[in-house]
Amino acid sequence: MIASIVRLAADPWSRRQQPVRVPKISWFDRHPRFTLVVIGIGGTCLVFSRFIYDAFNSIFEPDNGKPKLDLVMLMHQTYWRKDGQPPKSIQEALEEQEKIREEQRKEKEQKAQLALRL
Repeated sequence: MIASIVRLAADPWSRRQQPVRVPKISWFDRHPRFTLVVIGIGGTCLVFSRFIYDAFNSIFEPDNGKPKLDLVMLMHQTYWRKDGQPPKSIQEALEEQEKIREEQRKEKEQKAQLALRL
């Protein structure tokens, strides 16, 4: 009996041998579809985060009517000023931009009326 125990202990193919350890596969490899969906949705939300933020804020926060400063228009206003003319204050620039916007609205309305007549 002792001989059989010794033989079993020395035998690499005996039942007492420890099973071969198979490394555990990572969670992401076990669930590839879920991983791709999460990465896809997360990436899309990251890319369009500004639009999503603006959409939700426009719902919950009313527009308080703050005057908007158009930077392109401001650049044209400062670039086209005459030599020696002092730069305009922000308030003056806002007023001029509002006049320009009003003129553009009137021109669009006139073009629309002309298009309807034709």
